[in-house]
Amino acid sequence: MTTEQIYELAVKLGIKADLRGAEKVKKYLARAKKNYDELSAKAKEEFDQEKLTNPYSDTRILVDLKKKPIKKIMVGIDMEGAELLLADKLGVDLVIAHHPEGKALADLHSVMDLQAEVLAGYGVPINIAESVIKPRIADRHVLRMVCWTPSSEGLFRCPLFRLCRRHRLAQSGGS
Repeated sequence: MTTEQIYELAVKLGIKADLRGAEKVKKYLARAKKNYDELSAKAKEEFDQEKLTNPYSDTRILVDLKKKPIKKIMVGIDMEGAELLLADKLGVDLVIAHHPEGKALADLHSVMDLQAEVLAGYGVPINIAESVIKPRIADRHVLRMVCWTPSSEGLFRCPLFRLCRRHRLAQSGGS
């Protein structure tokens, strides 16, 4: 498989397992398409086209050199400089990380907002769900902006993408 095929499969499986259900995800993507269609030509040039087919803005391919089929994958929570250097030394073809970086990190707040939507779907009043999620969005943004450096993406020669799915509240307490 190629990096692109693995990525497309991950998004497809994510949609299938999405707690909102496939219909709500389809509506979300349709809304994104409608918003895109209403943009000016200039705004369309800057629009993240992935948002039309991928409802998870924190899941993106960051580096894909398209050199060879993927045979060896390294997966982790935070894959930064040291892990990327190790992946290179081990001959890894693809690195997948749970926490987003680069352009996948830029729109993380919208994915974390989905947590409030999911909680509301399970009967938690939306104002309560949002009040629980908002501080986590602010904390994560400040922490990641301090720790992330763009150069970490270029430290090795194999494809890299961040496969990051939204945290469940139970998981996100300490990460």
